[in-house]
Amino acid sequence: MRTVAKTYTVYKFDELSMDAKETVRNDYVSGLSALSDIFTEGCVENLVELFPHSDLDVQYSLSSCQGDGLNIYGAIRLDEILSKIRNEFTENELNFLDKIIQNNNTFNLKQNERYCYCLCNQTDFSDELYDFLEVEDDPEELRILAKFSEKSGDFLTSVCKEMEKNGYEFFYPEITDADLSEWAEDNNYEFLENGQIFS
Repeated sequence: MRTVAKTYTVYKFDELSMDAKETVRNDYVSGLSALSDIFTEGCVENLVELFPHSDLDVQYSLSSCQGDGLNIYGAIRLDEILSKIRNEFTENELNFLDKIIQNNNTFNLKQNERYCYCLCNQTDFSDELYDFLEVEDDPEELRILAKFSEKSGDFLTSVCKEMEKNGYEFFYPEITDADLSEWAEDNNYEFLENGQIFS
């Protein structure tokens, strides 16, 4: 019996070729996808701050492909939406909306069944509130409900877009060689010539 030892040449990050550094960069970014739970939890925490009495979640796919994006879904309280967009309405409009919403305060935002893009701007909040109109088909009341639906959809869509932007920054960060060098030093990583971590 004999023991054979293999010798490896290992490198610090700064000693690698450009191609090897790019391999390290790609591996680093790929590893971030394993942290999707952290990103999801961060999104849900943001939603709790915005809408503390609602029960919301997110779905997302962030691969820069058709159908990708981020969508908020779940039970949302309409008074919490209105609190974020009150400055869009006149005092008379707010009095009407406050009265209608107190009778019907929860709305279910749909989960996107096929893709993950935002559906909030396709949601008609006025349908849920229509049944509570004291005078049916009053043009002014219908106008206010339509305005509430539009402004609510716009606000929620802006929240989705901001979270989507944050997601792309989280999963596909701009990583400099200096960042990777510091990361490698902090973790005592050394590399083979091709950029693979030596272990």
